[in-house]
Amino acid sequence: MAIVPTARQRVATAEPIDVWPNPIPLRDELPAVLPFDPAMLPSQLRAWGQDIAERMNCPMDLVAIPAVIAAGSLIGRRVGIRPQRHTNWQEAGNLWGCVIARPGSLKSPAASEALTPLRRLEARAAEDHQVALARHKAAEALFKLEREIAEKGARAALGNKGAADPRGTALNALSALVEPAPPAERRYLTSDVTAEKLGEICAAHPNGIMVHRDELLSLFSDLDQSEKASARGFFLTGWSGMEGYTFDRIMRGTVRVPAVNVSIFGTAQPSRLAGYIRDSIKRFD
Repeated sequence: MAIVPTARQRVATAEPIDVWPNPIPLRDELPAVLPFDPAMLPSQLRAWGQDIAERMNCPMDLVAIPAVIAAGSLIGRRVGIRPQRHTNWQEAGNLWGCVIARPGSLKSPAASEALTPLRRLEARAAEDHQVALARHKAAEALFKLEREIAEKGARAALGNKGAADPRGTALNALSALVEPAPPAERRYLTSDVTAEKLGEICAAHPNGIMVHRDELLSLFSDLDQSEKASARGFFLTGWSGMEGYTFDRIMRGTVRVPAVNVSIFGTAQPSRLAGYIRDSIKRFD
């Protein structure tokens, strides 16, 4: 009868394992960033972006990233993409992005130039809103006069005891009044905004709005505070651009947002970003 060795006996008689070498320290330097290919830009933005980069003598990346995100904020929920033919999975056009470069690399001036068209739309919308507000004040004054006349007519109808339905006549006179609604301001861009105010803007603009923070880490640090947990959740809801949100506040009342469609862009320095990531990892250890 053959004797089968046990597992312990097999290990004991096995050949000795080679000694592992000493571990080598991990490299800290980052890999080189590949140059940006202008063909990656949509044809409508390509020549314009190349012109900005050439005039400012800066890498194309610094212009292309904010330009594409700005275009995405304008598209928003107006156009959706369904990656799968036979499902209802849909993605909106909003984008989040950040330009990471060392100080003096012209990242902020390049971003400012790329966002100029969006700022022009914002400025033009603000001017149109001022004109609409002036018209609204005139409409409010006219409504006040109409209300006074209607109230006099309602009093006269109620005092006419011989009428068939004096109460109904008075009610019809007052119901015919239509109070003018204040004009809504079209928004394209915002920078320093609270989550509650951004919610009101998103409620009036469910198709999309852009948040631009030159130092994006300042927004992250603000949202990292424990008392900003609800604001952090609101911003995360805007990542997909398709989900709704409801604010219930005593002072503001109820604000229902059909879709939180937010595009976010900012800039950061490599050293500050590395420090922020290290601190974030320590907080979760």
